[in-house]
Amino acid sequence: MAEISADRQQKLLEEYEQLKEKILEIDHKYSLSYHEVKLDMPESLGLQKLTFTPHTEEELQQLALQEVKPKYDEKLRVLQKSTDTSKNTVLYNISVQEEKNRQQLSQLEEQLSDDKKSLSDKLAYNGLWYSTIKQQAENSLQQDYLASVEEQNTRHEAQIAALEEKITQLDSVYSEGAASIQEQLQTALAAEIEVFREKDEKQRIAVEKYNNTVDEKENKYKASCARALQYAIQAEYERAFEAAKIYAELGEAGVQQQMMSEKLSCCKIQFTAYNRTEALFVMSIDSFLQTNLGDYYSALEDWVNTILRP
Repeated sequence: MAEISADRQQKLLEEYEQLKEKILEIDHKYSLSYHEVKLDMPESLGLQKLTFTPHTEEELQQLALQEVKPKYDEKLRVLQKSTDTSKNTVLYNISVQEEKNRQQLSQLEEQLSDDKKSLSDKLAYNGLWYSTIKQQAENSLQQDYLASVEEQNTRHEAQIAALEEKITQLDSVYSEGAASIQEQLQTALAAEIEVFREKDEKQRIAVEKYNNTVDEKENKYKASCARALQYAIQAEYERAFEAAKIYAELGEAGVQQQMMSEKLSCCKIQFTAYNRTEALFVMSIDSFLQTNLGDYYSALEDWVNTILRP
């Protein structure tokens, strides 16, 4: 006898289980009892509903801020840089002006010293060193010096004031620009919040629509299951009724003979695809066929040994 591979044995076992079901279906076909119908269908499609949680106002604010703030931060940075550059130029001019003023005052002081020395030399040459003229001349030089210093300081202070006014103007321009940028930011922020709010609303509608379809599909499925159950119940009643008619027509002995003939035919149809070794292997798996075929089991054995190829 040829050996059967493990894979082939597994295949035969699977097909044998299918054969058993067919034979049991024949028993059911001729049963006079009503069998409670149980459909092998899940109670639900198992579809999961989606959940949607809208963003809070604080979250909308943060999302919008992340979207638009960098643009206006850059605007503010450019404005700050421009202002700082201009102010640094003015501050440099102030420092230059301070140095010029210091030099001018130093020159006035040197000029006073030179004028006093020249006066002393002239008076000494003329023999007037100890006269009242010397004191008067020195007083005049000192007054001229003080007047020049005051004039220089006044001019310097005016120049510094003008430069400081430029700084004040630059600060004012910066404040106005920064306020304008902040106003633009708030406007853009409000618009962006609306964009995110609209996205939330669209998502909410989409989720609601999907969940409605889930309910609709589940309801249709349950209705379909109910109809299938009713059809199955009706079919079972009709089957039992047909079985009763067959019993009335053939009698119990006739029904048994017909049942066994159908079971035997069922086995032959399946075994036709096997060789003799495979068929005998299936028959030796357990006692199911012998139990369900009864006296017809020997007929199956004879058929296998006679008809099927080795």
